[in-house]
Amino acid sequence: MNERFLRSWSVLCLLATASLAAGQDRSPDGSFELIKEIPAAVAAGRSNVRPDAGQPVRVDWAVMRAALAQAPLEGTPGAAKPLVLALPMPDGTWARFGVVDSPVMEPGLAAAFPDIRTFAGQGLDDPASTVRLDYTPHGFHAQVYTVDGSWYVDPYTFGETTIVTSYWKRDLRPQPGNWVCETRDDGLPAGAPGYGERAIVTLRTYTLAVGATGQYTAFHGGTQALGLAAITTAVNRLNQMYERDLAVRFVLAANNINIVYTNANTDPYQNNGSTADLTANQTTCDSVIGTANYDVGHLFCTGTGGVATLNSVCTSSKARGLSGQPSPINDPFVIDYVAHELGHQFGGRHCFNNCGGTAGDSQVYAYEPGSGATIMAYAGICGAATDLQPNSDAMFHSGSLDLMSAFIATTSCDTETNSGNNTPTVSAGSNYTIPKQTPFTLTATGSDVDGDAVTYSWEQRNTASGVVAVNTDNGTNPIQRTWLPSASPSRTIPRLSNLLNNTTAFGEILPQVARTLSYRVVARDNRSGSGGTAVSNITLTVNGTAGPFTVTSPNTAVAWSGVRTVTWNVASTNVAPVNCANVKISLSTDGGNTFPTVLLASTPNDGSENVTLPNVTTSAARIKVEAVGNIFFDLSNVNFSITPATGVAFGGTGLNSPSDAAPNGNANGVVEPGESSLTLTVQMLNSGAQTATNVVGTLSSLTPTVNIISGVSAYPNMAPGVPQMNTVPFVFAVSPSHVCGDAISLRLNISSTQGSGVYDFTLPTGTPGGTNTLTFSYTGPAVAIPDNNGAGANAALVVSGFTGTVADLDFRFDGTTCSSAPGSTTVGLDHTYVGDLIVRLTAPGGASCIMIDRMGGGGTDTNNFCQTVLDDEAGTPIEGAAAASAPFSGSWAPNNPLAVFDGINPNGTWTLNVSDVAAVDIGSIRRFSLIISRQLAPTCQPPLPPACDPDVNCDGAVNGFDIQATEEAVNGDFSNFCQSSADLNGDGSENGFDIETEEQRVNGAPC
Repeated sequence: MNERFLRSWSVLCLLATASLAAGQDRSPDGSFELIKEIPAAVAAGRSNVRPDAGQPVRVDWAVMRAALAQAPLEGTPGAAKPLVLALPMPDGTWARFGVVDSPVMEPGLAAAFPDIRTFAGQGLDDPASTVRLDYTPHGFHAQVYTVDGSWYVDPYTFGETTIVTSYWKRDLRPQPGNWVCETRDDGLPAGAPGYGERAIVTLRTYTLAVGATGQYTAFHGGTQALGLAAITTAVNRLNQMYERDLAVRFVLAANNINIVYTNANTDPYQNNGSTADLTANQTTCDSVIGTANYDVGHLFCTGTGGVATLNSVCTSSKARGLSGQPSPINDPFVIDYVAHELGHQFGGRHCFNNCGGTAGDSQVYAYEPGSGATIMAYAGICGAATDLQPNSDAMFHSGSLDLMSAFIATTSCDTETNSGNNTPTVSAGSNYTIPKQTPFTLTATGSDVDGDAVTYSWEQRNTASGVVAVNTDNGTNPIQRTWLPSASPSRTIPRLSNLLNNTTAFGEILPQVARTLSYRVVARDNRSGSGGTAVSNITLTVNGTAGPFTVTSPNTAVAWSGVRTVTWNVASTNVAPVNCANVKISLSTDGGNTFPTVLLASTPNDGSENVTLPNVTTSAARIKVEAVGNIFFDLSNVNFSITPATGVAFGGTGLNSPSDAAPNGNANGVVEPGESSLTLTVQMLNSGAQTATNVVGTLSSLTPTVNIISGVSAYPNMAPGVPQMNTVPFVFAVSPSHVCGDAISLRLNISSTQGSGVYDFTLPTGTPGGTNTLTFSYTGPAVAIPDNNGAGANAALVVSGFTGTVADLDFRFDGTTCSSAPGSTTVGLDHTYVGDLIVRLTAPGGASCIMIDRMGGGGTDTNNFCQTVLDDEAGTPIEGAAAASAPFSGSWAPNNPLAVFDGINPNGTWTLNVSDVAAVDIGSIRRFSLIISRQLAPTCQPPLPPACDPDVNCDGAVNGFDIQATEEAVNGDFSNFCQSSADLNGDGSENGFDIETEEQRVNGAPC
């Protein structure tokens, strides 16, 4: 369902649901009625589902069937206006869906069983949600996927179709049992190719044959029709997940009823989950269904266990898969068991690292800690020491998608349909170096040209060589579990709920040691019937000597107002290789859930800063200190309170204005070593609630090479919120020994009748050095870019002889003669479809930037890059470049900022990686350059020669006190000496001859 449909259909939806509101007991069409409790007679019956919480509902079957009869068939013109159906949610509210008829039985089978109908739908109130629903002789069923989890509508009791309950999956208790999957490593080579994206999603439909043992059919009522009804509900629910993640659909074979057995004594199965039953199912499906009449087969039974032959779909072993459970119903059976074993038949492997001390079939694929949480993991069956949760989440891990997509691409027995759905696009962003034991947030950028609601799943992609205890970091193992997809493109590690409560989730810890963390973000467009996915990768380098980066104050339940000092542990994050020079300080007033108030957008990462708190009242304040230009951060550990300042609260505005026009300055407006009598005004602000009167500022130096000459000045009365300057400038001098370029630190103490405050600040010295630019070019052989290979091609460029650090870096694809002709050898990069390319630049220290990521959303159908400059300051993004611009000569803004390289030492080997993530195109890396600017050292001009002024103590008189001040200065005490140097005779030394010179001047001798 695309955005155009949602907009046009919403008007009719409003009319159809005008009375739909919170507290309404009946759905608009009358199909469903909320009731207060399950009737006693129904509750006493045989359990179908017994959630801990839910909403009881009465179904009006006549109305419901009549309503669903109006649902148009998917894939027809009428599907553009689906049936609007309101379903009861577990909290007693209503959720609307656009519903279409979506058969999961071949026409002949569907015609034979008209009381079994299946439907699919897209959320109207929540476009990211999808539904699969059906009605059968067993009752009405619905399965809804949302970003908050899955919820269901199922009959409460077997045989009672009128009363159903709406419930969240999380409120359903796990079923007892010792289920285990017997599928094991079949010796296939380790590793798996990544799956690329297709511009248009191709829906692959496989004819499915599902056998049922006599025991399975007996559990569901004993007749073939009832057995088939249960199978149909299961297949309908399977389709919802397989369509979303893999664009795969199952349709039951036309004669599937012939392998739904009713007699356990005469059926061909042992019903024990054995490999013998695999063989029996293969033989039965081939002989009864017919080898040519199905693509994949599976057996449902009540024995405990599951087993399947890997990569068997469309082969002579295509029916070798089975799933069994004593109560083979609902989500625990369909998702945890059937979806898992079918996943093996499509090439999926076990992706958990540790199930009760045991590995899965191969650690090569073990991306999830402990039992894991996704379909191909073992959630809920491993024991308390390794179980992450009671049941599997209805999603495949990206590692499973790799394997299954690669296998599906090799099958040829399916029926392929152009769905018309465009895949979403996604970029994981740049690589970073982060400190250990420090929270961080991964953020992707994604979109969907159809307007579909994209969700994101950030997943760790590291594996270990053996089993590792949960919440342990050995430097290589998976340490962060997978969560359900989210509407947010960001994932914070650890989850915010854990961070705010100072707890640790089972299966999610921060990196504890130096290591590499690999991540993939999977974007899903959640299109009902034919979902599209896109992926992107990044790598984080964890530095073992930096971190933990922590907020240290406030870190208790203090009461603050006005100007306060925030402190944090820098923990070597301000130096290489993390190189975080500045941090951002923000305030939350809702307990840390949001941080809308920026106290300081960028301040030096030096561990301490004064901030001015807003005049608000809250008992749920938190401080966040986060890296500028990186992804790590920390929060204060507990809530603290803020009350509006009742008196005065002083803070600087940052407007600190020195002047060097006084004697012995050089009047260039810059503070420089050797200048004396510099004047300074400091603007202050009263953020309290009361006007400050009799305000006096006293300036002192925190830098040994700076001398305060005149450090006391009055301020006008300060009304709240009105900035004021000191009435008389402060005066200070900078010693000639001060290092040019080093900032000076000063402190201003403010006093008033109503209260006092302290303001620390710095002033720069010298004139910032300019930049000069060096170009380093790749002149090696052309490097072929492999087709449809996520690893791509690498070209190495060595930078040497560079002094200083990077101030700015631009990247350029070179070329002598530009052309968009395929295979051109005179361009910087030739390729026959640049829209398939991901171009990544990695620095010697590991910093990395994805400069180009499938520009134009993978749709730029053209050739080559030539004299193409990627520059952060360029006005036009390369991401939006059109084919008409080929070969893209000129300047473009990269997909991610090259500023990630600013401040690093560039000497060493740089790597350009170019990967082609879709099929059928070729090309080579030929010529490229790095254009690196370096920051030159600050410069300082010498001060003007000192004026001949015998009033060296600046008291307005020339007398013996000036001789005394000179003697003190010669001996190192400049407190009463207002000139920058006591070398009054200019001989380069400060000694007794200077005292003699001053005595002569006081007595009238000329200079």
